[in-house]
Amino acid sequence: MNIYEFPCPNEENGYKIFPKIVEDDPLVHFHGTSLKNLESIISGGFKSFPPLSSVSYAKQSNYSLSHWYSKRGATEDGVVFAVRFETLATPGIKENNLDIHVYDLKIQPDIIGYCIIPYKFVYK
Repeated sequence: MNIYEFPCPNEENGYKIFPKIVEDDPLVHFHGTSLKNLESIISGGFKSFPPLSSVSYAKQSNYSLSHWYSKRGATEDGVVFAVRFETLATPGIKENNLDIHVYDLKIQPDIIGYCIIPYKFVYK
């Protein structure tokens, strides 16, 4: 599993935080969450918590980064995972324009790596 250095996303790099080869893979998706969830996700996988019935993964890291930052960025460090699915064409996965939702939590993607997002990060 790779640990990616936080690249200070900006307009020039499309606010993306992973290398282009990762970002451009159609089976790679991204999930942003609080840093305190890092170890439990690595050891036990991704889980949904009520009232949610699925886990969402963005098609580009900038969407996960924006979602995490708008929800928690002012108060705590975060992490964005880069994950790879074997296929998206399977029952239990719903594909949308910007993300996918995994309703069958037995479907767990392979974690390629992650990037820790400092809470003091500011878009430049």
